[in-house]
Amino acid sequence: MTVTRRAAWLWLAGLLVGCGGKSVDASDSGTTSASETTDTTGSTTPTGTATGASTSTDTGTGGSTGTPTGTDGSWGIEELAGVCPPDGSSRVGGFQISHTPDFPTLAGNVTNGVVPSDVRTLSTTEGDCTLFQKEPLLCSPSCGAGETCDFDGTCIPYPTNQGLGTVTIVGTTEPVTMEPTGLDTYWDALAYPLFAPDAAMVLSASGDEVEAFTLRGLGVSEMVQGEPEWRVVEGESLTITWEPGTGEHEVFASMNIDQHGISPAVLECVFADTGSGTVPAELLASFVRYGVSGFATGLLRRRTADSVTTSVGCVDLVVSSDVVPEVTVDGHWPCFVDRDCPEGYTCDEPLNTCIPE
Repeated sequence: MTVTRRAAWLWLAGLLVGCGGKSVDASDSGTTSASETTDTTGSTTPTGTATGASTSTDTGTGGSTGTPTGTDGSWGIEELAGVCPPDGSSRVGGFQISHTPDFPTLAGNVTNGVVPSDVRTLSTTEGDCTLFQKEPLLCSPSCGAGETCDFDGTCIPYPTNQGLGTVTIVGTTEPVTMEPTGLDTYWDALAYPLFAPDAAMVLSASGDEVEAFTLRGLGVSEMVQGEPEWRVVEGESLTITWEPGTGEHEVFASMNIDQHGISPAVLECVFADTGSGTVPAELLASFVRYGVSGFATGLLRRRTADSVTTSVGCVDLVVSSDVVPEVTVDGHWPCFVDRDCPEGYTCDEPLNTCIPE
């Protein structure tokens, strides 16, 4: 396994069990990624009671149009509300049911406010793809334990996980009942496969510190990627390929090529599940100009998603099948030590980047 691929797998493992700068051990895993599509809202106001997550006045009794009726497939994908706004300005958590052989995942959590470092600013949109940028958060003096820096340069209490009561899921291969861990995360270890394609799933939280809510999902077919390497070349477009699925699902793709930048950019695309999608050359050029450092990461995900606005913010459920491509950037070599670099280069270990001697 190459250094780049090894790092990518480690990154996915972290993605599936942690977010927002907080980490938990395997016995208490359950946080999920803060953003997963290319819809844009642009808001950057982290609040305990989030705004802008939805135009719905729903306060948690159901995340989709209509009333969940069980697992009889009585709703279609068009009735699901999709993920929370991807700029992260209102998302306070969610659940992921990931149908992936190496990392089968059933986990989630909800906090009492938006984590400022999870909020991104829309940079550029072209075609099916969008660039997001994370702004630096600067607090002086530095924030203390249990605090985080806000956008106005002040320290605020770090959002904490909230009890949701008992969380049940039907429609998976086995029905699931989850109680909160000591860290108010939720997870269950189920054998692969977690669900059948097009299986209708209902997740219900009975309510505790956050009121009761319901989310729905539909199973997806296994994601099988085409070209296993995504090679980023400035001035050229990138075509991403995969085997088309059996349902009307969407395919989410993301890349990060600047792991150590002050204001790192993330490129995200949402494609129709037709078997291929293209990242425009001009957008890739803008992406590279933000900077390249460390080990590039990527994710290719077939998914369905539902979301609901609760009293603390937007909560979503993502049902997916994921693969991790190898992402390389022309003219850039990631490294841990000097021997990872080509002749004439040495490893800048803090940046994990080969530089000329």
